[in-house]
Amino acid sequence: MATAGFSCKHCSMWFKTKIGLGVHKQSQHRAEYEEEIQVPKSKTRWSQEELAVMATHEAILIFQGKIAEINSELLPLFPNRTRETIKGQKRQQKYKDLVCRIQLMQSCVLFCCCSCFYYCSCCRFPPSSIFFCVLCSSSCFFSCS
Repeated sequence: MATAGFSCKHCSMWFKTKIGLGVHKQSQHRAEYEEEIQVPKSKTRWSQEELAVMATHEAILIFQGKIAEINSELLPLFPNRTRETIKGQKRQQKYKDLVCRIQLMQSCVLFCCCSCFYYCSCCRFPPSSIFFCVLCSSSCFFSCS
């Protein structure tokens, strides 16, 4: 029995190289090998709702002073997205503008059906509009104070 190398988790055979193990899995355990790969068939587009959730959450994190590792904080909100796709969206000017717009709200109160609310001092929203609540994941009413 070998002490160093790579072991097949399906039949416990040992291989000196990772390539050898990969070739073995492809030929001997084809179904299990294909399950492990699971390559997405197509790229999914970001919905406006997802962008609103991410921008709102990022603005809240910035307001709280949690600016280190924002991407790590956003990642759990989107289990089907990677860190790279989040970073890609954050590079878009449209997304940056959305975060700025949310940050500039400082003199209004956003009331939500789950009793959560956000304070802001400079309203860029119309007096009445709908917004997406990060905390309860629903569309809620926005009202200027």
